[in-house]
Amino acid sequence: MPQPRDRLASTWRWLRARRWRLILIALPAVFLLGLIVWRTPPIITLAAWLALTIITIYDLRFTIYDLRTTHHAPRTTHHNPRLSIILLFFILFSELFLATQGLSYNQPTAPQAYHSLRNAPAFLLAADPPHKPTPPGRFLSLSGITYDPGDLAELRQIFGDSLSEKALYNLIVTAKEKEVLFFNLPLVYGLHSVDGYDGGILPLKQFVTMQKLFLPSDDLSIDGRLREKLRFVPPGRLLSLLNTRWIITDKQFDVWIDDIFYDLQFPARLEARTRGHENAEKAGVQSEALPEQIKVTSQHIPGFPTTAIGLVSHLENAAYLPAGTPVAEITLTFAEGDSQTITLKAGTDTAEGNYPPDAAHPQATIGVAWPYEAAGADYIAVYSLTQSPISNLQSPVASRRITAISITATLPTGQFVLRGLSLIHQPTTTSRSVLLTTEGDYRQVHSGDVKIYENRAALPRAFVVHQTQVVGSDDEAIVFMQSPAFDPAATLVRLRQGNEPVGPISAGQPSANDQAAIIKYEPERVEIAATLDSPGWLVLTDAYYPGWQATVDGQPAEILPVNIMFRAVAVPEGEHTVMFEFRPRSVWLGVWVSGGALVILVAGLGWSLRQRAEAVL
Repeated sequence: MPQPRDRLASTWRWLRARRWRLILIALPAVFLLGLIVWRTPPIITLAAWLALTIITIYDLRFTIYDLRTTHHAPRTTHHNPRLSIILLFFILFSELFLATQGLSYNQPTAPQAYHSLRNAPAFLLAADPPHKPTPPGRFLSLSGITYDPGDLAELRQIFGDSLSEKALYNLIVTAKEKEVLFFNLPLVYGLHSVDGYDGGILPLKQFVTMQKLFLPSDDLSIDGRLREKLRFVPPGRLLSLLNTRWIITDKQFDVWIDDIFYDLQFPARLEARTRGHENAEKAGVQSEALPEQIKVTSQHIPGFPTTAIGLVSHLENAAYLPAGTPVAEITLTFAEGDSQTITLKAGTDTAEGNYPPDAAHPQATIGVAWPYEAAGADYIAVYSLTQSPISNLQSPVASRRITAISITATLPTGQFVLRGLSLIHQPTTTSRSVLLTTEGDYRQVHSGDVKIYENRAALPRAFVVHQTQVVGSDDEAIVFMQSPAFDPAATLVRLRQGNEPVGPISAGQPSANDQAAIIKYEPERVEIAATLDSPGWLVLTDAYYPGWQATVDGQPAEILPVNIMFRAVAVPEGEHTVMFEFRPRSVWLGVWVSGGALVILVAGLGWSLRQRAEAVL
């Protein structure tokens, strides 16, 4: 029966007898030549490949020649086959070594890439320190790294002479990644992220299910990196449920118009005024309590000397409003006590965002196109302020200090969308942005390479509720929680147990005295002091996971999976200490299995030694 070496030698003789064998030999050379022309990969890498190829061919030549000779034929060379095998292993390890040169750990840069502290994480560490009994509020980072850092020139000046071009590039990229807290960087600083990544919520199967609250069902992030799928900030109500106190975004979709900066992160969507709104207001009902919001107000106005205000806005579903139709009123309240009302009109100050050819009003002055290649635009309008009644009327431009701004929708149909508002000091062409939004209770607390907003309505990590909504499936839970009627501060959602009917369950009544204070927060132990005026449930927005056990005043308590992936326990009225401890049964099972195996091993060893001793005797 032919040996493998004989078959290989026969194949080699057959190949040598064919003229087209030269084509096979030329193909690798043509491939390498093509890579050189396109300079992919770098020339150094190509040279290394070429050298390894030549050595491999040279070594294989002797190896195949050695296989071709049998013990019946005398050797005509003193070539040692073992040397060929050793050389092949050398080539293999050389190739692996060269292949690793492109990995990041073989591309060192300055130590500051890790040790330096950027502005955004420095602010979070100062505003919400992680090393205290109560865990810091979670953050959601929506920023990319397509911007240039503000200290780019300084980085190049400091490190340009001591680092290679590639190392300097890596340093700049790392600086931007630290600014937006990419990947597992939250774990480095002890910060808590919404993302299911190191330092974030545990990315279990239920975390993927929970993403349906924010993303389409066919575009979920399977590996838990929610931030890479989000384009816009989710509803503040749902972020509050996740204990999301901080929002990090970049300025890529903000806009500079006539050297004035407009923050377009959080819009205000104001509905058309209907007869129902008018009747409700006549009855003394506040507009904010109406089913559809037609008014937004802010008293958090920067103390900035203002001579004009600029608005970026558009209309939705209002393309057929005639030109000149009033669509919104802006009321400015000044520090002197007087006020100014500005009326925005369709076709003059703003217009339909997705403007159709047959719109009934002309387009206003376009300020910026919509992001993500969406079809539409926002419009810019600037209004000068009235003179103060106590100011010097001879002054050509007198600045005012605004203490409150309110915007009310007056359009008969459709929606008025305010994208951004800025206070302007025209003599110096400077400005300050003002946040008026219907998306939640946000306040900008930091502005640098990125912006940080504080969600002032964020729920704490542990809180008390008195209402439960029992549902039949996770999909039903998603639908219920997406409804604006769902208030996470008052109601928890859980799956039914057994034949339990679906629907609401109440326990006690909410009270201003209800409290849940975290006394100790450790990776495997959470201690909470709870005070309730009536029975309720204590919700902890940490991942529900088998192995966690709870006690209320030392007595075992059942942990309920709630709000898709968090945990809760029932607590009676009064003051109580609730303890969550991670004590999985699998650990003790492993201890017993390991102990049993060790006993069997020792017994078997003893029996073997005894048998040997008896055999000797």
